[in-house]
Amino acid sequence: MKAASLAAGAAAVPLLAGCGGASSSHSHPMTAPIDTSPPAAAALTCSDISTTLGYLVSDQNSQNKSLEENWVNITDGSPTSQGNDLQNAASQWQGAPLSTTVSADAAQLSSDANTFFSDTSGGLAPGWNASYNPVMHDIATLAHLCGLTYHTMNWYMNHH
Repeated sequence: MKAASLAAGAAAVPLLAGCGGASSSHSHPMTAPIDTSPPAAAALTCSDISTTLGYLVSDQNSQNKSLEENWVNITDGSPTSQGNDLQNAASQWQGAPLSTTVSADAAQLSSDANTFFSDTSGGLAPGWNASYNPVMHDIATLAHLCGLTYHTMNWYMNHH
């Protein structure tokens, strides 16, 4: 058998060339399969979510101060301007990787916000706060993790 080389990029890969006949065999260089899957999404950080989270904290602080929900219109469930902030966050953070606390908590807020909007799509009915409270909790948790000032309703009731 005679040795031959096939240039593959910068390196030469030796091939064996057969001498003919039915008993000769040909070797082919092995190549690794190409991974065509998209790269894994990077985990969200406080820096990634700070602008949107700042809007949510401001919105929630305002709601806590007035002791009123203001994500959706009370009678028809349509999002208010603050509700648009929450929908934007839910959209941005949906499916965030669960690999860090901030990223996992952002994904949880997205899920809870979507539940809240679904539950209140016809307006605020009795029991609406069952899906509102997790959203408040998620915002408070992310605010704490990212160093933003968040006041609960009780804080406003006791300090104003």
